[in-house]
Amino acid sequence: MNSDERFFYHSFPRRGRDTIGEVTKGCEILALIRDAGLLLAPEIVEWRYSHANGSPPRVERFLQNRVCFTELSPSELARHASEFGHFALEFRIETIRKLGGMPVFYVPNPKEANDSTPEQLGSTLVIQLMDARNLANHIAGLSEVFRGPVPVEREIDFCVEFKENPNATKSFRLVTDEAKKTLEAITHGVTPARMLADGITGTLNLFYPTDGHTENSTMVNYRQREWRIIGNVSVKGVSLMKRLNPEERDQLQRIDAEFFGRVLECPLGDVPLLDACLMYPKLNGEPIIELVNRVIVPDSAVAKAKNVLSGLRRPPMVVSLTEIAESPGA
Repeated sequence: MNSDERFFYHSFPRRGRDTIGEVTKGCEILALIRDAGLLLAPEIVEWRYSHANGSPPRVERFLQNRVCFTELSPSELARHASEFGHFALEFRIETIRKLGGMPVFYVPNPKEANDSTPEQLGSTLVIQLMDARNLANHIAGLSEVFRGPVPVEREIDFCVEFKENPNATKSFRLVTDEAKKTLEAITHGVTPARMLADGITGTLNLFYPTDGHTENSTMVNYRQREWRIIGNVSVKGVSLMKRLNPEERDQLQRIDAEFFGRVLECPLGDVPLLDACLMYPKLNGEPIIELVNRVIVPDSAVAKAKNVLSGLRRPPMVVSLTEIAESPGA
C-alpha cells in the first residue's frame, strides 16, 4: 500500500465517542453493518431564502437520507476520529464510486437573511431546486390523473397543494383536452415527470449548509472532503436499498435508544426516525462489509472487532487506530 494513498472513511460512533462504552457501541454497530449493510440515516436540513421586496424570508425544510464518507490519508484519520468516532470503515475510492457515492456541495445558508449581498445565492439555488421538484410533481400528478383507470370528464378540478404552506394551496378548473395537449407539449422528449421529481429529490440530498458550526471545532463540516451515498437509489428499476426490518429496528434501538427513538418534524408531518432510515445491504450480491478495504478500531477493540467479522467469507483486515496512524503504508 502506497503511503501517499488516500481512502474514503465512514467513522462511528459519532455519539458517545468519549465514553467508556464506545468500544461496546462501536462493535455493535460493526455487527449491524456485517449483517445488514450501511445505514442511511435521515436528517432535517433547513434552508432560507430572502425576498428582494423585503418581505419575511422563506424557509424550507428538507429530509435528507444519506450515509457519509470523508476522503483522507490514513495519517489524518486519528484527528478525524476525535470528532466523528474511533471506529472507521476504509474504502478505496473506486469502491465508493461503484457504490454510487458522489461529492457533497457545501453552500452558505446564513441564519440572518440579507438580500443586499450575494451570500444568499447558495440557499436560493437550493430552494429553487425544491420548486423545480414541486413543479415536476405537479406535472406528474396531472399526467397520472389522465392516465388513471377512472374516465376523465371534459372539465376537471386540479388542486395544487402545499402541506407545509397551506396558504399557497389553490384549485384550478381545467379543460381536459387542452390540458392533455399542453402536457404532451411540455413533456415531449424529456425525462418523465415522476422520474424527474425523484432525481431532483436525490440531488437535494447532496447539498449541506456551511453554517452552524464553530470555527474552533476539530473538523468544521465544510472543510471535509465529503462524499455521500444517497437513498433511495435504483438501477434498472431495482432498488439498491431497503427499509429496516423489525430485527434491525430493535438492534438500533438497543445501540442508541435516545437517537433512534426520536420523531422528525418533517414538512409533510411527523415521522419516526426509524421509518425514514434505509439500509444498503449488498452490491451485485456482495455484502457491503466485504467491499471494505480495512476496519480501523481503537487499540482495545481489535480482538473484539476481529471476532465480529470472523464468520465472513472474505473478512476485511482489522487494524488499530494507533497502527494506521504510525504506519499508513502498512
